[in-house]
Amino acid sequence: MTATESDPARAPRRADPAAIDAERFVATVSHDLESSLLVLTNNLELLRTEGPALSAEQQDLVERIERTTMRMKRLLSGVRHFTRANNPPESTRVPLHEVLAECLELLAPIIDERAADVAVTGPMPTIVGDHDQLVQLFQNLLSNAIKFGPQGGRVTVSASRGHRAWRISVSDRGPGIALDNHDRVFEPFRRLRETGHVPGTGLGLTICMRVATNHGGSLTIEPTGPRGATFVFTLPDHRPASLSQSSSSVEPI
Repeated sequence: MTATESDPARAPRRADPAAIDAERFVATVSHDLESSLLVLTNNLELLRTEGPALSAEQQDLVERIERTTMRMKRLLSGVRHFTRANNPPESTRVPLHEVLAECLELLAPIIDERAADVAVTGPMPTIVGDHDQLVQLFQNLLSNAIKFGPQGGRVTVSASRGHRAWRISVSDRGPGIALDNHDRVFEPFRRLRETGHVPGTGLGLTICMRVATNHGGSLTIEPTGPRGATFVFTLPDHRPASLSQSSSSVEPI
């Protein structure tokens, strides 16, 4: 096929003027706020150099300001990712085993810190989608599974083909999510009371849902008993069934 011929697997992204304006606005505001946070962080470092000169009450105040500053930085990052997830996805062939490998590399520090065991059971397919958005999807689901799971816990990732779609699941052995919260966790800035001790913005699962729906798929939570949670997202398989089961559509991790 020549470069001028139509290839549905490499369809250009259709620019959405409203989404572009929103992303530019968020980028500008984020830059200004991060500049202010940098000044605040530098001043906190200067206070830190005072060391013993600070009273116990003053040291506690500095630590509170530092925690608030870190939370604001995480929130700004979450808002930027949320805005990007609103963009129409690219349409290129994306080997999910490469996406998963990239996410595991990005999450290496928290995997080591939590001594987590991330097990990939079986090969991952190649789908048509947006590489960067799919990295966001996998990274957020894996990060949550590791953070909310027990120390040294196991996270399992698997893929299976359904009717014209791939079904990807991410399972953990954490405290689980009550059935009546299965829809609420996808709301923006929603933080469940029992997860409040874990740092976060409440945007991660909202972004995951947006990426899945952007790709024509879905994201749900499956009941797993008293403990643990399994997040399942679907991604359309645009190949015929005979090709989707071939070695060209599935790659080992």
